[in-house]
Amino acid sequence: MASIPQYNCVFLTFIVLVAAGILPSGDQHYVVQADSCDDDFKALIMNCEKFVRIPGPRVPPSPDCCKVVERSNLPCVCSRITKEIGKLISPAKLAFVTKSCNRPIPSGTKCGSITIPLA
Repeated sequence: MASIPQYNCVFLTFIVLVAAGILPSGDQHYVVQADSCDDDFKALIMNCEKFVRIPGPRVPPSPDCCKVVERSNLPCVCSRITKEIGKLISPAKLAFVTKSCNRPIPSGTKCGSITIPLA
């Protein structure tokens, strides 16, 4: 198994914590929110991070990434792309990846800062 560079580990940890809703609040307590699509979002980030990450060019996804896309609730995954996550994950690249995997995000879906165009 190939090792993951340290900066990727930090990036992935940050994204997973944000997606899981574990964020410091003003009084230094932590808030935890669980949702049924957390696993889909985490799996997509773990397997597709290099294809949806900002910056960089659009790159066709790997077969492993597509396997995750095929079984994910894409509208729910899109709902996880908050303003903070949108600084690290490109909704446009996510749309490109899902379309490349023959499973486009449904048109009209709000995905981070964009709405998927009508077909």
